[in-house]
Amino acid sequence: LQIKENGAVKIDETFFNEFKFIASSPTNSINAVQEEKRHLESVVKFINTYLSERYSNQEQVRTIKLTTIKNNKNKYDDIEKGHIYITTNLKKLSTDEKRNAEAFKGIENGVELWTKALQKIDFKNSKADYNAKVAKNLYMNFIRLYLALDNKIEAEKYLNNLQEHLVEIDLSSNEQRELSGLEKSVYKTN
Repeated sequence: LQIKENGAVKIDETFFNEFKFIASSPTNSINAVQEEKRHLESVVKFINTYLSERYSNQEQVRTIKLTTIKNNKNKYDDIEKGHIYITTNLKKLSTDEKRNAEAFKGIENGVELWTKALQKIDFKNSKADYNAKVAKNLYMNFIRLYLALDNKIEAEKYLNNLQEHLVEIDLSSNEQRELSGLEKSVYKTN
């Protein structure tokens, strides 16, 4: 695939270098026309997807799962307030610039509250109010939030912080799978 813009080559890549077996044993019953049509359709679909991912400005609808901490005895009011700020203002995001500016300001208020809560974490003391479980929740939420906002630099920063403390933080197998998926999303280049 070679794409030129004003005479300058923008993309020069080769795809489909490998051979694909149509039949595992010699046969005369292969419908060549049908196989060629199927292969051509898959090539066109691949190229359309490739160009769409690289160059189109499509509106992306993203879902984000932010977890909360049980706020018994109002110990985690700051974390809960941050969660409310962030979830409410994520819903406000749209194509209106003024509304988006307000929404990002609200999201930033929630992020500040979560950041202050992270500073209170005591990773060594499992009985502390702000312990490794709270840190795990906050780090995962930060990574999810920044990936949803398409800010991979900030997502990577919190991913690295989480990985520094993985010795103190116990992840379930589901959380390990999710973290692996988040890592792929952070390091995926478009």
